[in-house]
Amino acid sequence: MDHPRFDIWLGAVSALIGIALLVPSYQEGARVFLLPGDISPYFVPKVFLYCWIALSLSVLLKGLVSLRSNHNATPQHQWKMVLAAFIVCVCATALMHRLGYLVVAPVAVFLTVMVLGYRNTVLNLLVSVAVSVSLYLLLVRVAGLSLPGAFWLA
Repeated sequence: MDHPRFDIWLGAVSALIGIALLVPSYQEGARVFLLPGDISPYFVPKVFLYCWIALSLSVLLKGLVSLRSNHNATPQHQWKMVLAAFIVCVCATALMHRLGYLVVAPVAVFLTVMVLGYRNTVLNLLVSVAVSVSLYLLLVRVAGLSLPGAFWLA
């Protein structure tokens, strides 16, 4: 199986799925009565789907660029890195409720980027904390969602 063609198919199918799920959220969102200043209950799913579509299109673009530059082989160690990143995500999900988002998320992001081969430790640490805290503020303060807190803060 050629890696660029797999990326092209994965990106295209994922983008189509995201678009197919995004369209009904606008149709259903138009039927919801909102008072001035209220946030639609479809706000967070729309944000998620926009991120999904952007990621899918970036995978599709990467596949198209790779196909043009004849990088057909996928090194075996890349699959091991992806598997290790998946294991980190599963462990983070399992620990999220017990330890809280603000403890688990920066550690999980840091470990994931290190496993995937980004070796600038200071930059990885800064980015993982900044992204986790900004996502926390966005989801908790703006969207009004409750994320798992640490047991010692409860």
